[in-house]
Amino acid sequence: MLRVDEVVLVHFSPRIDGDLFKEKTAVELVYKSDVSKPILMGLVDQEAILFVTISVNPFGKLATSGKYIWIHPDDIPNVDKTRFSDYVNQKLADKNIFGSSAEDYANSVINFYETNVKASNNRYLTMLTQLISDVNFNIPALREAKARAAAGQKVYFYLYTYVNPKYKSKYFDAVAHADELPNLFDAPVGKQNIELEGEEGNVQKKFAELFVNFARNGRG
Repeated sequence: MLRVDEVVLVHFSPRIDGDLFKEKTAVELVYKSDVSKPILMGLVDQEAILFVTISVNPFGKLATSGKYIWIHPDDIPNVDKTRFSDYVNQKLADKNIFGSSAEDYANSVINFYETNVKASNNRYLTMLTQLISDVNFNIPALREAKARAAAGQKVYFYLYTYVNPKYKSKYFDAVAHADELPNLFDAPVGKQNIELEGEEGNVQKKFAELFVNFARNGRG
């Protein structure tokens, strides 16, 4: 289902192949789509938690633990600056794409995350997770949102940051991919449903209202 230790996590994803969609880029496709209707998009604050550590991965029994993706709990303490730098240099800074600029690109990426990620615990694990979140979720989502807005579409965007104690990872104080969905549906296999009272009940109500208001009024 997922590709261990690859930059792009999934085996399958939408393809602009010149058959069904004639456009050459996703931006061209957006500009030719119906932008008259508003759209609601969103992210959680640390999407890749689900994919980086095998201990919080509901598909763990199907996974082969890797060096960067689905890291085995026993290997978590070994995620250091060298591990992070290796991922950037060996996986992200592809010489087929960046050519002679690959090393400079890698250094700029490493410097960016070392400068901007302030976590004191599991710092390089957090940096690795943030980078994988950015590449696979954050940058594509924001790029699409900006393209849609530039094409004249009304874009509403949310960032979900409520860390439910029931789903909290032992390594991160952040929300993992899909941890907002129990506000709208039953929880995934292996996770508890949320309570419709107290703090999580208030969050559930507000999150559900966001979608109801958007469906009714075309805005959040």
